Amino acid sequence: MEFFGVEGAGDVLVAVLQLGIRVVIAGSAGIRHLRPLHDIDLIVHPDDWDKLAQSGLGNLVTEGRPADNPRYVMGNVEAFKRGNSSWGCSWITIKEADRIDFCGYRVPVWTVAQTARFKRLADRPKDKADIELIRAAGWEC
Repeated sequence: MEFFGVEGAGDVLVAVLQLGIRVVIAGSAGIRHLRPLHDIDLIVHPDDWDKLAQSGLGNLVTEGRPADNPRYVMGNVEAFKRGNSSWGCSWITIKEADRIDFCGYRVPVWTVAQTARFKRLADRPKDKADIELIRAAGWEC
């Protein structure tokens, strides 16, 4: 099942939510209406990380990652233990997030403003391109 146009991501998200794992959908999801997404990024509630890591839904990736921030890859869905607070993404961002209804769940998703803040701080070439998309659509960055 698709989620925000990413094939298979809906099935993964439902499986995660069925386990009671709390997530906020982060990364480029806030600009899903401006360009196609290639994957879905999740930030997992700190109390639920071990449950996800032991779920068997994907693979834990620690190589090339900070010891305290591994990622868990489930096909086109990547989950992060704590996000990157220096880039403005962490579990705390759930307070500002939009909420969408998906398969009977109320799921928090980053807003355009949250995505823009993350993209400015990350400052990678792909993020700069996304900032231009956001500006071209009329939003302040």
